[in-house]
Amino acid sequence: MYSKLTTIMIIGVLCLSACVNQKNTNGKNTTMENKTDTVDAIIIGFDARRCQCCGGFMVTFSNDPTPYKADHYQWRPKQGQETFGVSHSSKFPMYVKIKYKAVASDCVASKGEIEITAMEAKQK
Repeated sequence: MYSKLTTIMIIGVLCLSACVNQKNTNGKNTTMENKTDTVDAIIIGFDARRCQCCGGFMVTFSNDPTPYKADHYQWRPKQGQETFGVSHSSKFPMYVKIKYKAVASDCVASKGEIEITAMEAKQK
């Protein structure tokens, strides 16, 4: 009844739908919490991919500092927001302690988007 191509396309759409549905209705990743206490993190680099919601710095809370491999969150400081001295030319990975809050986002290019509200360097 359906061609193989149609079946593959339907399966692809269902898989993509499942990925998008992992986010709750306000766009935040359902596992994301605001952190008012300082937590260990690694800024693993700048996300140079060119998709609609890519870009910014990749921040992971795991021990894996490998860009694009480690589960990461996006930190995209807006114009005028504090960057804590982090720039494209910084040496990565950067081991830090941060406070952060979740930012509403429907992007599935990462685990979600965060805004860092405080940062200090951490001894590796």
